Amino acid sequence: MEQPLISIIVPVYNAENYLEDCVESLLQQSYKNIEFILVDDGSTDTSAEICDIYSRKDTRVTVIHKENEGQAEARNIGVQYSHGEFIGFADDDDTLEPEMFEILYKNMMEYNADISVCCRLYVEKERSFKRNTFSSGLIDGHTFVTNVLRGEGASGAVWDKLFKREILEKYRFPKGEQFEDYWVVLRAMCEYRKIYFDERALYKWIIRENSQSHKLTLRQIDSYYRIAEALIEYFIQYNMPEQIIQASQYNLFRVCNGMIGKILRVNALETSLLKKYVSLGYDAYKKIPQNYPMPAKQKIRGMIICVLYKCFRIHKGKHL
Repeated sequence: MEQPLISIIVPVYNAENYLEDCVESLLQQSYKNIEFILVDDGSTDTSAEICDIYSRKDTRVTVIHKENEGQAEARNIGVQYSHGEFIGFADDDDTLEPEMFEILYKNMMEYNADISVCCRLYVEKERSFKRNTFSSGLIDGHTFVTNVLRGEGASGAVWDKLFKREILEKYRFPKGEQFEDYWVVLRAMCEYRKIYFDERALYKWIIRENSQSHKLTLRQIDSYYRIAEALIEYFIQYNMPEQIIQASQYNLFRVCNGMIGKILRVNALETSLLKKYVSLGYDAYKKIPQNYPMPAKQKIRGMIICVLYKCFRIHKGKHL
């Protein structure tokens, strides 16, 4: 019996230096009934031409050229034009082990899972490591979501997962937002709760200084906050368990904390934005229950934010 079709969607934007490695790793997948949707999101380098070359070389490759609207909309377009019963993703500057989607599919079938997940290998300059959160096996979606929100190692990204098509048709990526996959994955896992996790590192997340996650502009920082805040509202609206609501509140604090560090690294003189996120971080920290378990370093950061918040208020008062 023929295997069902799997669609792999790759948003492509100005990745001429890495795109070939990514696509070659896709073409070497051991799962045979597979299609690859390369969505050129208005690239201004030679990425579009590289995509076209591969579409001429391999009939499994489809290329969509569109104006630049961001990664989220590129993923939505890819889902729209895909034909697979199951859908996976890859980033244009990463690579995959040849057996990745065959393993994810087999796990999904054997355990009747809604979403199949593998561990990812972090590759940064001359070192690589993986961060296993769970042992291989079935995991309840609420447990997985809580782990992601607490920053304990589970991934909220889409590229280390295989989804039933119905999930991606129901949950669209928010156009124009950063970290849009978290908005899809975490909500989906609260409804489609049968998750299978494979502890083998099958996806190589190659961390580059010029990658999207490392070159956030100060404007895009606001997008990251909006996603975290919207998740809290969503979990409350749909009566998610208290463990998820509290974890999402803690996550908002962690996001503010991270953004403060990012602002200081990008432009320490951006005092208005720094004050904004100190204030938001203070509010988020105060909403976390006092007995909520968190690492000591996060408690220390919370206290630092409280001190900064009070200093800014005192400084503001002197100028009234």
